[in-house]
Amino acid sequence: MTPWGGGAKPLADSPGAAPFSRGLRRVLPGAIVSCLVLLAAACTPGFFRITLVEGRAVGAVLDVLLNGAPVVIVSAGMCLVIASGAIDLSVGSVMALAGVTGATIASRLGVGGPWPLVASLICGLLCGVISGALVARLRLPAVVATLVTMVACRGGAQAITSGLNRPFPDQLSGWLANGSVGVLPVPVLISIAVVLAMWLFVRRWPLGLAVQTLGESRDAARRAGVPVRGLAVAIFGIAGVCSALAGVLVCADIQTADPNSTGLGIELDAILAVVIGGGSLRGGRAAVLGAALGALLMQTATVLLDIWGVAPGLILATKAVVAVLGAWALGCDSSSVAEGGHA
Repeated sequence: MTPWGGGAKPLADSPGAAPFSRGLRRVLPGAIVSCLVLLAAACTPGFFRITLVEGRAVGAVLDVLLNGAPVVIVSAGMCLVIASGAIDLSVGSVMALAGVTGATIASRLGVGGPWPLVASLICGLLCGVISGALVARLRLPAVVATLVTMVACRGGAQAITSGLNRPFPDQLSGWLANGSVGVLPVPVLISIAVVLAMWLFVRRWPLGLAVQTLGESRDAARRAGVPVRGLAVAIFGIAGVCSALAGVLVCADIQTADPNSTGLGIELDAILAVVIGGGSLRGGRAAVLGAALGALLMQTATVLLDIWGVAPGLILATKAVVAVLGAWALGCDSSSVAEGGHA
């Protein structure tokens, strides 16, 4: 049993499953990854070439890293949630609400310095804590709880701005989104720092290790003295902060907070990144580095489809198909996600 409900062992892991089928399901994600990298190199001449322009590194690879930084950050938070056996559908809406919050502090109240960023991160934390409380305290399924917060956060962002875009003229947030340290863009460095911090959390800190125990067995986690409900709330809170940080980077990059489209559809990218990176939708496995790689691969796929002139709607449809293939390849039990949510 997973701690959030569900827990039937998938057919791919059962003793009677055909060895060839199991092997195919394990190899397929790696094959998809390899194909994407090869296609990127074939379709974009000099894809791996990096040059220096005015002291800053420029190249197609760095463009993928730069544009994929928000997805990497969101995927790092999603990795923790999925490792605990739950799922978070609200990350895109939290990005929008956090971006609108920072933009409102900066443009309407005229407050600068670190405060727009701090207000955005606190907003993301509160949204995540509310989702975690709905799951851990009210015992709602994670899908239902985060669907509620997804609608509420998106609606809150639209209500604050009356559905209109809001300027985001904050200097610090703008530097975080467009600045550079040495030759590397700041968003890339931020995403690396987030992934490294999350990896150290799940591999070195006892509570981080307990996240995976929570995903394996709620009862085992309780017997080990893990504060199950408090940890569940903390996990969603961390995911909320990651989403808020990504929202600030996206909105400050264009100096505009869009309550309607910011973060739209990023849930699919983050979930698929975790699955491709070796995570399990049944929980118990926090592959943070793999999730970051999966996020970059999703960004590479988006760039390729855009180069080929594929319409944005078809790009989303293609990602959905890849998500199904990735989940099937890893033998994930969908019932654990659909029924999950009890702490």
